[in-house]
Amino acid sequence: MHFNVVHGEWYRIVTSMFLHFSFEHILMNMLSLFIFGKIVEAIIGSWRMLTVYFIAGLFGNFVSLSFNTTTISVGASGAIFGLIGSIFAMMYVSKTFNKKMLGQLLIALVILVGVSLFMSNINIVAHIGGFIGGLLITLIGYYYKVNRNIFWILLIGMLVIFIALQIRIFTIKEDNIYNN
Repeated sequence: MHFNVVHGEWYRIVTSMFLHFSFEHILMNMLSLFIFGKIVEAIIGSWRMLTVYFIAGLFGNFVSLSFNTTTISVGASGAIFGLIGSIFAMMYVSKTFNKKMLGQLLIALVILVGVSLFMSNINIVAHIGGFIGGLLITLIGYYYKVNRNIFWILLIGMLVIFIALQIRIFTIKEDNIYNN
């Protein structure tokens, strides 16, 4: 994907979130989206949930593009891990989540990461990037209303990471994997 994106096919960063390798792949992603999306949507609403989902997915794809230059990457997993990151962010800023809920979320996260590590064709880098993106964008949204100093620190931090990823993407020299 790296070669194609660097040479003008930027739409692949978005469209890859809607493509899947197999029926099982899309089934697992839709089940995970249903579970974690419902939690996030119930707390912050539909539009904010969609915002977190897309920003986390894009962030995960940019991280993947920066570190997995020869990997073909498709799926919604980065965005879904972003929803999990969002839940962790909400648990951090809200003291209403209990230990049982945290335990259940950690178990789900361990299972998802464990499955990711033992299956082939899983882009764990996009998962990690999506998680970080979801965590950061949720904290940015929260601190916008609560503490503008922390808001600006987080926003500038996320932009610095994004710019660093862009620099890395454009300084890596990679051949077109489709011609190899």
